[in-house]
Parts: sequence; C-alpha cells; structure tokens
Amino acid sequence: MKRIALITGITALLFTMGIAQLTAQERGVKISPEQKEKIESMQIAFITQKIELTPQQAEKFWPIYNEYQKEQKALKTEFEWPETDPMQMDQKEAEKVLNTILTQKEKNLDLEKSFYDNVKKVLNSNQILALSQAERQFKRHMLREVRSKMRGDQEQIEMRQERMHRFKKEAPKNRQGGSER
Repeated sequence: MKRIALITGITALLFTMGIAQLTAQERGVKISPEQKEKIESMQIAFITQKIELTPQQAEKFWPIYNEYQKEQKALKTEFEWPETDPMQMDQKEAEKVLNTILTQKEKNLDLEKSFYDNVKKVLNSNQILALSQAERQFKRHMLREVRSKMRGDQEQIEMRQERMHRFKKEAPKNRQGGSER
C-alpha cells in the first residue's frame, strides 16, 4: 500500500513538472534533454503504476520497451507526408504515396508484433493489455494538461492585452490632464 501511495505521489509530482515542458514542445519550442528526461520519467512512473510492474519485471521490461520506442521513432522519421495537395498529384505520384503509407503501416505492425513477442517473456497478458491502455491514458492526460495550460496562458495573454488596451486609451487622457495643470 505504501508503494502505491509513493508511486502515485511521484507520478503526480512528475506530471506537474512536465506540463511546462509539454506546453513548450506543443508550441514548437525545442525542449532540453533534461526536460525530455523528466517527461520520460513521468511516463515510466505512470506505466509502472498502471501495469503493476515488480522490480524484477521492471529490470527486464524497460530495456525492451525503450528499444521498441526507439525503433518506432525511427519508423516515423522514415516517411514524410508530401507537402503537395493530394488532389493536385498525378495518379502515379498518389499511388506511390499510398504504397509508401501501406509499407510503413506493415513495418509498424511487424515492429509491434516483435515487441509483443519479446515482452511476453516478461509480462503476463493482463499487463500487456494494461500497457496499451496506460500508453493511451498517459498521452490523453498529458494532452489535456497541455491544453489546460495553454488555455490558462491564453487567458493571461488576453488579460495583458486588455490591460494594455486600457492603458493606451487612458494614457493620452493622463498626458492631457497633466499638461493642463
């Protein structure tokens, strides 16, 4: 019970710390290696808690998972969506893009199958299902937090703009009043 409370506390702390980093990343700001490390730590704590990893499982699971993530990232960088409007492509070009997309999906499926084969040696089926769910939950939660943070930032920006607008309107009056005295 203490372990769950500790993991929950750490997860909450890490979520709070990572919000600013994710907001920056959403806005296209490059995040530092330290910030990226904090986000990864949040994900590790979240997944560890959700799939109830034992220390022995964690020792074997995380290297497999990290390698899978690295390979997924490499696959994503292989394909770049063309900037051309699909309706403006000729048929040959459109067919080539479609084939590339299907090839990428096949590679991703093969990678996922390989990951599940490897992770079955460490986790039971319930934990593997919980892992998929935990990954989705983590992403959804972080996106909600980023949106919430961005809304808060947007409200602050709007408040500042309103104050500046009022200041600009009042400033000429103050200057006129001061020169008449």
